[in-house]
Amino acid sequence: MYLSDHQRAQAASEFQKIVDHRMTVVSNPIGALVHLQLARAFVQTGDRANARRAYEDFLSLWKDANAHIPMAEARADYAVLVR
Repeated sequence: MYLSDHQRAQAASEFQKIVDHRMTVVSNPIGALVHLQLARAFVQTGDRANARRAYEDFLSLWKDANAHIPMAEARADYAVLVR
């Protein structure tokens, strides 16, 4: 909701809270997808270092996951970020 309302810093803060308490979502795909959304929020706030870390975390967590999930899109976003 915060990202769609262009409240990027608040979005990053809320996603970070979920990442910090990952035991609540460790067996749920949402746990990995939060890293993707956190990365996108960091990109939008201009925080490239934290965005890169969050993308790397997502890509690591999701490397063996269902191909129908936005893995290709996340890899493309990450590639742009690290150029």
